[in-house]
Amino acid sequence: MSVQSAWKPTIQSTQAYNKTAGVKLCVYGKAAVGKTPLAKTVKKALILATEDGVGTVSDVCIPLIRINDTASLNGMRQWLAVPANTAAFDWIILDSLTNLTHTIFTEVAGTVKSNDPRKFYGELQDRIIPFLETLFKLNKNVLVTMWQGEESTPAGMFLRHIPVTKGQAIATYCMHFFDVTMNMALHQVPQTQADGTVISVTMPFLQTREFNNVFARDRHQKLANYEPADLTAIYNKLITL
Repeated sequence: MSVQSAWKPTIQSTQAYNKTAGVKLCVYGKAAVGKTPLAKTVKKALILATEDGVGTVSDVCIPLIRINDTASLNGMRQWLAVPANTAAFDWIILDSLTNLTHTIFTEVAGTVKSNDPRKFYGELQDRIIPFLETLFKLNKNVLVTMWQGEESTPAGMFLRHIPVTKGQAIATYCMHFFDVTMNMALHQVPQTQADGTVISVTMPFLQTREFNNVFARDRHQKLANYEPADLTAIYNKLITL
């Protein structure tokens, strides 16, 4: 006697899924390169702020929710899991994951009783990773910012720049997940003026592929090696056939 399942799959095209699932982006870089202002380059954004320094976006009105401890982290995870709560937003921006890991680690170190520091890092992962999984599963565009650090060889020699977190296992987990991981840095760009003269202007650019000892990855293979700091333009390239 055969048993028929009541479950029926939903079949859709890869193009349609690419648009409905949203893109998942990571941008990392040094302080003051302009990671937070990326929120101004998209519409319908919600910032999940883990840092106090949001003055760079204070000239515009962007909805913001603070996450500064485990209680707010868990509450945010539950809130994000309700589709109605995020219906008004196209972009969810976590700024920054690195600072969040430092904040939660300090809380863990003050509450978890152990003489083994490894337990602190394990507890940190247990609190952070489930939140990231919830964030990644959203049918929304997601941007996570991180600080820039260095990866070294076992002998201590510099290997490349990478995104970092407290407990590098969290950053490593993220590095393998994102559709696109980009390094943000300031570059000198020649710019022609109205009178025809050319001057050098400092502008932020996003490196999308790994070279010059900088980790970056574009799984879509649709972006130039360097992209202007405009998430809307990047999104349009990523969803274009």
